[in-house]
Amino acid sequence: MARFGVTNIYLAVGLGLLAVSLILGTWLFSQAASIAPGDTLLRVAYGSFIGGIVLYVIGRVTSVVQRRSQA
Repeated sequence: MARFGVTNIYLAVGLGLLAVSLILGTWLFSQAASIAPGDTLLRVAYGSFIGGIVLYVIGRVTSVVQRRSQA
């Protein structure tokens, strides 16, 4: 996984959640007329997007801290 820049679990899970939100968001956008504002899939897409961003940022901070401690 290090080949893709994913060096810790936070980055991997964050990117996975961002991928899930991208897939759900694309599907919801194509079905926009039939989706209610409080729909569960909309909430899952939003939650996975926010969770993915948070975990990705945590993973990047962790990578920077590890590199600084090694130097």
